[in-house]
Amino acid sequence: MTENYFSNTLSKSANGAARLKDTPDNSPWNGFLNTLDQNPKILDREAMDLFAKTLASAKSDWKDANDNTLLMHMASRGKTEIVKRLIHELYANVNAVNKGGSSALHLAARAGFKDVCTELTNSHADPCKKDVNGLTPAMVAREQGHTEIADMLGKEEMSKRIWTAHNIVPDR
Repeated sequence: MTENYFSNTLSKSANGAARLKDTPDNSPWNGFLNTLDQNPKILDREAMDLFAKTLASAKSDWKDANDNTLLMHMASRGKTEIVKRLIHELYANVNAVNKGGSSALHLAARAGFKDVCTELTNSHADPCKKDVNGLTPAMVAREQGHTEIADMLGKEEMSKRIWTAHNIVPDR
């Protein structure tokens, strides 16, 4: 699969930004997610190909019944390359939250996917955002025993709090 093929597929399918809630049975994304769940060790290249094919026939702004976005699903599965594509080519909202108040950063931190957490924070995901239980992504990572991720996110959280306290917006 070439970069052009993927980019062309993305552009054709990224029309409209209206929020669409598909029922669980009628969205092509459910088949995509089921395939990933049934094959957790699927190669990234194969996952990207399946993603591109699904994207050609589905809405990129899909949410499931719990308001989890496609970005959240990919972050929680550690699919870094798909996370990058969703953010940089489809402009996925990195700070969207589900019904539990969790963002993609919370979900990646909980699952222990450091590369995904790094991509999300580099793309301005809010490390200070709290879920309905009052937990930040760093707290969630620490709770799950992912100390390296918790430390990294804790530094991001502190940095944002310092910048915000001084009313300075950092260049990234």
